[in-house]
Amino acid sequence: MESPAGILFTSSHGGTDNIMVEVYPNTPEGRAAGLTAFASYVDPQTGVVESHIDPVSGNRVSNEIGLYETEAIPFITPSYFGIGVRPAFFTNRLTAQHGLMLGLSCNSFPLGSTIVGGHNVRDFVGVDDEIKLPSPASHGALISQAIFDNMSGVDNDLGSYRNASILETIPLAQAKLAPLYPAETIPIVKLQKDPGPGADPANLRLYNAPRIVLSQVLEDPNNDAVFDRLVYKYVIGNDVYPYDRTPSGARLDYPTGGSTSKNIATGGPLEVTLRFSEPMNIIFGNFHAKILPPGGGSPISIPSFGSNSGWSSVRMPSPTLFDTWRGRVELPAGFPDGEVRIEVRASKDTALPGLDTGNQELDLDGNGFSSVGALDTSVSFRIADRDFSTRIA
Repeated sequence: MESPAGILFTSSHGGTDNIMVEVYPNTPEGRAAGLTAFASYVDPQTGVVESHIDPVSGNRVSNEIGLYETEAIPFITPSYFGIGVRPAFFTNRLTAQHGLMLGLSCNSFPLGSTIVGGHNVRDFVGVDDEIKLPSPASHGALISQAIFDNMSGVDNDLGSYRNASILETIPLAQAKLAPLYPAETIPIVKLQKDPGPGADPANLRLYNAPRIVLSQVLEDPNNDAVFDRLVYKYVIGNDVYPYDRTPSGARLDYPTGGSTSKNIATGGPLEVTLRFSEPMNIIFGNFHAKILPPGGGSPISIPSFGSNSGWSSVRMPSPTLFDTWRGRVELPAGFPDGEVRIEVRASKDTALPGLDTGNQELDLDGNGFSSVGALDTSVSFRIADRDFSTRIA
């Protein structure tokens, strides 16, 4: 929870002030086991949560976890005894930004106001009333599936495959849940938003199609294998996840919302660096980066440079996930002066079975959607005679 993440999912037993993380049969043996586990968590020497002595009872207690007993529901679930994490557990530990938390346990919605109040969770989805945990899949998982499938463009409950906002998916999740309960006991799925400044959290979407979040062109003006002259640089979101936000939380449109720097190239060898928002497929057969000459001449392929066919891992959580590509190219003699563009086709890592297989290639406008064969040509700069190399484009 201390690292930035898009989604934090929980589905368990719980109540208005806790989500249970350990449950035991509500028997003498089960209660003894639960009390032993609780004591280990609050131990002042080896415990993993905040604890202190209650001045009234003299017992060691915690603001982060507590002991709870669930109510038995006839013919549905027996009573349980166990340990639940309280809102303070999340607000103390959610020290990095998370886009969405799903607290899908019974009567969990009241937890959301405290959790989003810490301003490290943009949206909290919870339920009012009891929610069932049947086998093999809980109704919490059913809710999350409806939300994720429509936010990621996998499902078309709204009439088209698109990246729906979190607000749009709440009634879709409710519709999946309603047929499974008697009318008088249908749990209500609710959204709690971060009340802080910035863009409306209700508009949160899963942008799962890859975008170019950094593009850089450096020149070797002296042809000495030193690429030290900046020709072009574009970066969105300060090259830090989440890429589509400014430090103040404002949304950035792609590809116009980032910061762009340009200088005129003078005809020397070029080094091109591209960083993508997703882990990329480094063996994608149709990957290419090409120079498009002024006036529509024949494209010039940019050969990869370095190991792994030019791919490296820079902003990914694992070194085996590749998000950055580098290539170098020397323009041919007689290459014309004028405005050039770089054309890029790329695909993210192949989706696992059952996951989104539609939005694999590049998102060209930041709407979360891509199509097969999408070509990004957002990188543009001028090439001119060396006498004009100090002019700003």
